[in-house]
Amino acid sequence: MAHGGKNRPGRIRSGRPPCPPSAPSAGQVPKPLTTSGAVRRQQSDDGALSFPGAAPISITRAAPAEPFPDENRNVSTHSQPHPDPDSLPSPETKPGLRWHVQTDADAAFVRDLYLARRWAETALIPGWTDEQRRQFLLDQARLQRLHYEKCYPDSDILVVEQSNHSIGRLYLHRHAPGGWHIVDIALLPAWCGQGIGSALLRAVLDLADHAGRPCSLHVSPGNPAQRLYQRLGFQVTGTAGPDIHLCRPVSSRA
Repeated sequence: MAHGGKNRPGRIRSGRPPCPPSAPSAGQVPKPLTTSGAVRRQQSDDGALSFPGAAPISITRAAPAEPFPDENRNVSTHSQPHPDPDSLPSPETKPGLRWHVQTDADAAFVRDLYLARRWAETALIPGWTDEQRRQFLLDQARLQRLHYEKCYPDSDILVVEQSNHSIGRLYLHRHAPGGWHIVDIALLPAWCGQGIGSALLRAVLDLADHAGRPCSLHVSPGNPAQRLYQRLGFQVTGTAGPDIHLCRPVSSRA
């Protein structure tokens, strides 16, 4: 997740969030690699992403395809949008900000979003070619998708747009036993630090308040985003594997 101004929190455990207590174990999901490096990302006029030493990656929407496709085999798509997406109106917390339910037409963008956010983590691994890095990250993305599908079924999977440009994704589980659970908010690196993540959070919290449901999320220890979450009303309620579990009760303003 990337949120408001200089207090942007990065992501909410997009690599390996634990299953909620009532959900079955998703099995072993590899831990994300860690690095202090920063990805250098350039976008050309034709919408291509490029990384150091790698061929440009197109973010132009492709024909219907499986999210995170494996180029060497065909795998059926299991992830489906929530049956009533119209009940989640686009946010009104920032001009030009909206979302739409992810479809097969968004597969190329969602794949490139994952690559852009994780590329720097693999760039420092010695001896790997760019193709090896790419294939590793595509496999990580596949594992993440399977994990989310198993632990957070029937979630809202929403592609975030700013002024009609796809810039990120929101993964929201509205069927958790204790309320709504914000599984992941991911933004392209170029759109981080502009208050978009904070605007998305506030939009979700407003909707949850009107539905009379508390909200929860997981965050890694030491993540400075905890200060933002606390300002928005989240409170530490325990741990979830290696992460901290935070919950925000329904606001009295609702």
